[in-house]
Amino acid sequence: MQSRRLEGIKINNNNLNDEDVIAFSKAFASVQLRYIDFSFNQIGDRGALELANTFPNSFSLNLNSNDLTDVSVKEIAKNGYSFLELNDNKIGDMGAAAFANNTSLEILKIENNHIGTKGALAIAKNRSINFLYISKNNIGDAGLSAIFQANRVSYLHANHCNINGDHLTGLAKNYAIRELYLNNNLIGDTGAIELVKKTYDSLQLNDNKIGNNGAVALVNSALFLFLKNNNIGDEGAAGLAETSEVKYLYLENNCIGNFGLYVLESVRDKFRELTLNDQRKCIN
Repeated sequence: MQSRRLEGIKINNNNLNDEDVIAFSKAFASVQLRYIDFSFNQIGDRGALELANTFPNSFSLNLNSNDLTDVSVKEIAKNGYSFLELNDNKIGDMGAAAFANNTSLEILKIENNHIGTKGALAIAKNRSINFLYISKNNIGDAGLSAIFQANRVSYLHANHCNINGDHLTGLAKNYAIRELYLNNNLIGDTGAIELVKKTYDSLQLNDNKIGNNGAVALVNSALFLFLKNNNIGDEGAAGLAETSEVKYLYLENNCIGNFGLYVLESVRDKFRELTLNDQRKCIN
C-alpha cells in the first residue's frame, strides 16, 4: 500500500507559543509542508521566524490573530508563499514595506494591523499580488490611490480604512480591479464620483455618507452594487432606476421616500435582486 504524504497542518486556537512552534519546526523540518495554519494562538516573532526559516516555500501560511510585529514579517515577506494570512497582528509600515519586492504572493490578507499610508504605498509596488485584504488599517485616500494607480490588484478589500474620498486620484487609469470593497469609510459624493471613472463586477460602498449626487453617478458602475446605510433619497433612487448595468442593487437603510420607492418598484423586473428595507427619514 502506498503511504500518504503529509501536505499540511492546522492547529487553531490552542494557545501555541513560540517554544511550541520552534519544537514543531525542528520535528517537521524534513517534511515539505504545503499548508501551515497556526491562526488564533500566541505566537510571536521568535516562533514566526522559525517557521519562516524552516518552511520558506510552503504554498500558504496562516498566522492570523497572533502577536507578530514588523520584525518577523520582514523575514516572512522574503519567502516564496503564494497565500499569506496575517490578519489581527501588530504589523506596521515597516513590515508592510517588506512586501514591495516580493514576487511570489498572489493573496495577501493583512487586515486589522497598524499599517498607514506609507505601508500601503509600499504594498502598491508589489507586482504579483492579485487579492489584497487590507481592511481596518489607516491607509487613507493616498494609500488607496496608490493601489489603484499600480493597476495590478484585481480584488481589493479596504473597509474601515479612513478613506474620505476627497483626494482619490488615478482611478481612471486602473483596469485591473474587478471587485472593490470600501465599506465603512467616508467616501461621500465626491469619492463616489471619482470611483465611477471605471466599472466593476462588484462595488461595495455601504456606510459611506453617499447622497443623491453620488448615487446618480454610480448608476452604471457595477453588476453588484451595495449602497446600504447611506444618505440616498428620492433623487438618487430615481437616478439608480435608470441603470442598464446594475443587476443586484442593495439600498437598505437610506432616505428613500414614497416617490423613490415607487420609481424603483416600477422597474424591479430589470434587477435580479433589489432590496429596499428599513428606509429612514433624513434631515437635509
